[in-house]
Amino acid sequence: MLIYEFLPVAEEFELDSLDESYTEEMIFKALAIRINELLDSGRLEYLLNLLYRHDVNESLIWQALDPKSPLMPNLAIAALLIDRFKKKMETRLKYKTPPVKDWLNFDD
Repeated sequence: MLIYEFLPVAEEFELDSLDESYTEEMIFKALAIRINELLDSGRLEYLLNLLYRHDVNESLIWQALDPKSPLMPNLAIAALLIDRFKKKMETRLKYKTPPVKDWLNFDD
């Protein structure tokens, strides 16, 4: 995962201490801790808003929040968010268009 691409997401989750030295595992742990804080403080609606903004599948979110889920909710949600981010990056790379060389010179 490219951390500099993930930094805007990290800022939304108030993970200001992330930098280029973080690995994916470190990001996962930081996200899981932050998500747990949001859940413990009763800020589920805020968390859901962030997840919807990043187009995380709603049914998967509710599965992660289900008490019968095998994973702790914060771990499952962190995994969903990172997985969604990776898919977004793959899509951007797949459909990336090359920059226009000289868009002001119409004669070339």
